[in-house]
Amino acid sequence: MIGFCQLFRKKPRVTFRYIGLDYERSQKYGVYFLLFIKAIEYCLRDGFTELESGATSYEYKKLIGSEIVNTFVYYRHKQPIAHWLLNKVNFLLAPSATELK
Repeated sequence: MIGFCQLFRKKPRVTFRYIGLDYERSQKYGVYFLLFIKAIEYCLRDGFTELESGATSYEYKKLIGSEIVNTFVYYRHKQPIAHWLLNKVNFLLAPSATELK
């Protein structure tokens, strides 16, 4: 196996979640790109109108036509001190400006 992806589906969206690649062989065959194309084909075939492509490789995903959509993460820790600390460092959880370009 050179590559795989796991898709989660709940209409109208398919989420492209986990990807596994044999990095020594996958680049030669463009497997990462092919996995996206196959996911798009799946969406079109089965009537899904959205493909959520995940939170990495923004530059590549924009090249193939993806649109970056702001999302929000809500969290609350059971321990008040831990929750306070998470609020102070939550900026570390957000992608940087260079990751979003």
